[in-house]
Amino acid sequence: MKLKIVLAFAISLLLVSNIFVGASTIKTEVNLLEEKSKAEKAIFDDIEGYIENLEDEGLKEQLQELLSEITVDGQISTDEVTEIAKEFYNIAKSKIGDPCNSCETQNNLDKITMLNLGVQQGTSTVFEPPYTSDCLKWGDKTEIWDDEAHSCNANSGAVGTFTEAIAGYGVSEAMQRVDFYVGETKEISVNGEILRSGGKSIFGMGAFAGTYKTRSYDDFQKNYKMIEVDPPWDWLEITIKIITLVSLLKYVTIGTLREAIIWLGRVNGAVALLDGFLGMIENNDAEYLNIKFSFTAEPGWHSVWVGLRSQSSGCLTGKANSTSIGQVTNIVIDGIAAPDPPTINGPSSGKIGETAEFSISSSDPNGDKIMYKIDWGDGFSTEWTNYLESGKTLSKSHTYTKEKTCTITVTAEDTDMMQSKTTMTFDAHENRAPDKPSISGPTNGKIDVEYEYSIVATDPDGDGLRYYIIWGDEGSEGEGPGSNPHPSGKEITRHNTWNNVGTQTIKVKATDVDGAESEWGTLQVTMPKAKSLLILTLIKERMPWLFRLINSISSFEYID
Repeated sequence: MKLKIVLAFAISLLLVSNIFVGASTIKTEVNLLEEKSKAEKAIFDDIEGYIENLEDEGLKEQLQELLSEITVDGQISTDEVTEIAKEFYNIAKSKIGDPCNSCETQNNLDKITMLNLGVQQGTSTVFEPPYTSDCLKWGDKTEIWDDEAHSCNANSGAVGTFTEAIAGYGVSEAMQRVDFYVGETKEISVNGEILRSGGKSIFGMGAFAGTYKTRSYDDFQKNYKMIEVDPPWDWLEITIKIITLVSLLKYVTIGTLREAIIWLGRVNGAVALLDGFLGMIENNDAEYLNIKFSFTAEPGWHSVWVGLRSQSSGCLTGKANSTSIGQVTNIVIDGIAAPDPPTINGPSSGKIGETAEFSISSSDPNGDKIMYKIDWGDGFSTEWTNYLESGKTLSKSHTYTKEKTCTITVTAEDTDMMQSKTTMTFDAHENRAPDKPSISGPTNGKIDVEYEYSIVATDPDGDGLRYYIIWGDEGSEGEGPGSNPHPSGKEITRHNTWNNVGTQTIKVKATDVDGAESEWGTLQVTMPKAKSLLILTLIKERMPWLFRLINSISSFEYID
């Protein structure tokens, strides 16, 4: 334990020291980037000379051709530059990714498991990292004087994009994906939340840059939509902060923004990434973006994508940069939600060979129909039932054949393949004998007087009971197999008149309907003796009616 604490403390110190080092070097790195930008701007002051001195003949030829297109009467035309750069930008804007590689059909069992990793929230299901479907990442460029980088990680929810262009265009995109199923046509609403940071920069003329939040569903290219979201942060400073963030997350030295984007895709920890972005939020270096849309979902499987996009273009007289990084913190699908955990009403124990009856029900937040499957916990289970209306009760029975404590598992699945489960314990056992009866009533009194006694016993299996009573040495009474049994735990009353003085023992035994007998319950009763008085003896022998009258209104001990 001490070693773990020391290690944790050491890691914390390392993180803190790295943060301070990163913060202290931001100004230096910004200066380096500014110097690089000045050098690039110097190229634009003598673009012809720069192109002429290029060693790459292929690139040299491309740039000379582009230069000729923007040169009018020996001068670079602002209008031509702007028009061609905008054309490059629009070509980039028309590019849409192809997620076919991440749309491979999974078997239904895997997909059902994947579906139920979401968290139910009312009528919605909230999906959070790790996402179980492959994320989408792609990029494109003209390969004239441009670049791009892209990355994503389904485990952490990371998405990252980067583009730059002096001549031509660069475009990149990264998106997270969620799959779900609907059994009937319904309206689906989607709300994707992204923690985002990034920036863009343009210097010179004839350069364009943009950052976007993007989404799509099902037919990706047909339903694709991008919405521009201008980043409010300074390009140079946010670049260093992004590099610092990814460096800390991966414990590597990263020198360029392009490298940071690539390394971001290797961040597997969702919590660590979230903490990093929350730190940027506190410093006003990141923000939350929401992407909301709705569509009508026909029966079958569906996919939705949510993410970020960057693109840049230029035409030799300026440079554009753009980057967008973030974490898709959740994707909420409203219209699908698991049924409530089923309720199971029935006995918690039962005898081997007897049928146990159960009633099962569940309600679905979206009113979808529900089917059930029951695992009885003894190696047997039911097939899926037909679909029942939400809230309707299902009756099921099962007979256990072995003595065992079993866990009954009931799974409810709605028409959208969303599942919930409930378990209960059932103790299957041999028939058990009733508990020893208890007897209550007078324990002393007078002979020839009728007394009432209460008898009760409980059967652990809830079986009906019959009683056999022995009234000391004065007789007995019993209930045979043909008589109606008494409910377990219900008190019965019996009456007895004692004929003889002295101490008697009442004994009661309970027998359940399966013949299992209890131990004897007992109660001692004493009928007191009178003083030896001849007259009373004579009265008892010759006038018993008078003796009973005297005995009922007086208190004495009578001795034969």
